[in-house]
Order: sequence, then C-alpha cells, then structure tokens
Amino acid sequence: MQAVSVLRVIGLLGSLSMLGCLGDAPRDNPLDPKSDKFQNTGRLAGSTLSIFAPFRPIADVELRLEPGPFLTRSRSDGSFEFSPIPAGVYTLTAHKAGYAMPPDTVEVALGRTTTLQLHLNGLPVVERFSVTSCRLRRWFPQTDLLLLELSTQLDDPDGRNDVQLVEVWIPDLGFVDTLHTTQTVGVFEKRIPERRLPGRSLEGVLGHPILLRVTDSVGGVTLSAPSFLARVMNEVPATISPAPSEVLSEPTPTFSWTSLGLSFAFTYRVDVVRVDEGINTLVWSQTGIARSLTSVAIDAPLPSGRYFWTIAAVDEFGNCSRSKEASFTIL
Repeated sequence: MQAVSVLRVIGLLGSLSMLGCLGDAPRDNPLDPKSDKFQNTGRLAGSTLSIFAPFRPIADVELRLEPGPFLTRSRSDGSFEFSPIPAGVYTLTAHKAGYAMPPDTVEVALGRTTTLQLHLNGLPVVERFSVTSCRLRRWFPQTDLLLLELSTQLDDPDGRNDVQLVEVWIPDLGFVDTLHTTQTVGVFEKRIPERRLPGRSLEGVLGHPILLRVTDSVGGVTLSAPSFLARVMNEVPATISPAPSEVLSEPTPTFSWTSLGLSFAFTYRVDVVRVDEGINTLVWSQTGIARSLTSVAIDAPLPSGRYFWTIAAVDEFGNCSRSKEASFTIL
C-alpha cells in the first residue's frame, strides 16, 4: 500500500511539472478582460417611431448618449445605431422639432447589440390663430354686446383627433378659458362676452399678448406665438331697408344701410337669415362690400317666409361692429 501511495505522489508531481513546462494558455478573446485584444465595447441600435400604431418611422431625430456625449441621427427609415461604444449605462435623449420624448436609461452590454424602439410624441401645431372683437347692437337689452372672438386651426403629427384641450391664456391678466370644438376637426372657437373678461372690459385686453396652450392626449403641450387684439370698433352701421317687420312681395330685395366715416380701412358685410319655427339658418351673405357703397341687391330670389338681415362693418384684422337684426317677410 505504501508503495502505491508513493507512486501516486510521484505521478502527480510529474503532471505538475509537465504543466509548468507548457506555460500560460494564450488569451486572445476580445471579451476576456485579461486579453491584450480585450475591447470593452458594445453596440446600441434601434428605431425612432411615432407614438401610436401603425408606428411610422421618424427621420432626422438627433440622439444623444450621456456620459459621452455620443451623437447620431435617425435615417429615413427611422433606424439608428451607436457603434462601437463603451459598455455601460447611459442616459438617452431624442430631439426633433415638433416632437417630445422623456430621457430614457439604457444599458449597453459588453460585446452585444442592445436594440430598442423609441416612440416620440408629435406635438400639436398651431396653423392659424385669430383674435378679434365684435360689437353687436341689439334690441334688448339696449346696451351693445361686446365679444372677444377666438378661432384656431390645429394639426398634430399623430392626427388632429390627438388634440384634447385648447386654452386661451392672457398671462398679463391672469386669464384662462377653454375653446370649443367645432364640426370641423382641428378647428376650435370661442366667443367670450366682455363681462367675463378681466376688469369686465374688452378695451382692457388691447395691447396684451394672447396665447394658445394646446395639450394632446399624452400630455404634450404646445404654446402658440402671441397674438394681439388690434381694435375695438365703436361705430355701428344701421339698417334702412327692408325696415323691421316690413312685408315684401319682391323676392329679390335691395338692402340699404347708413354709411360710416371711419378713419381706418374697412368693408361691409350683409347677412340674411331665414327663420323657420325658431331655427335660424344663414341663407345669403356678401362680404367685402366697398365702404363707399350703402346698398346691395340680393342675387337670388328668396322663397316666401320670415327673415332678418344685418349689416356689419369689418376692418382689415377681422374686427367688426354689427347692426340690430331687421326682420322682414317675403310673401
């Protein structure tokens, strides 16, 4: 037994001696930190896409990794890549005008490709925003009704139905109100009576910047460029003929009114409304009537029934002053 044990020890020592003669194993794996060829890098690749399905590619998005910084841009198909970059944890941000995405944290693995999809929220776009005033003369009460009229046309890269909230904001006066949807998708309007404005004064709005604050379904916000109320018109034209409650046998009446001697450019507008069981329907309107004119003939016969008409003065900015309604009947 002792002889066998001695032989085993001798054999073990011989094996160790042979290993020593072979030297260290070569280290040429680039993933081995002890290798001379070691590369502490990975690759990040992905796509920039719209936020809602069907996801469409978004090109020319600037992508930044921090620490670094490492920069790249998405291609026409939305694809992008960072390669090679040191393995580790990064903060990824995406920037493109009209889009938003919160910063994200990504980990680039050693020797591997990390892939991801970035969904950017398209922000609402204010295509048109008008701010005007209108003075309406009325039968009752005898005081004029003054209105601040707001209208906007909006778009959104994710579809016009993505717009959820449209607010008018007058920062100087601390005033906020909400515009209403209309039958046209993307068009929002609001008529605000003077009594609901700060100081209960339409004149008090003059000179103050008026902005739109538009919010989409995921909370993205667009703030419009400021608009200004240019004028509150004080003089109002008056109807002459047809006179109130006049009965006409002629179905193509001529409408006449008093002239205004305003010091600024303006035109007239005539509106004719049919009244059927309390329902008012605009049936004829003519705009852009020269200020030198005080009458206009309707160009199509009116069916028998009850009507009223108004005459308005409209300046170059869209501000207006409108007469009382003058009712008439066509036999």
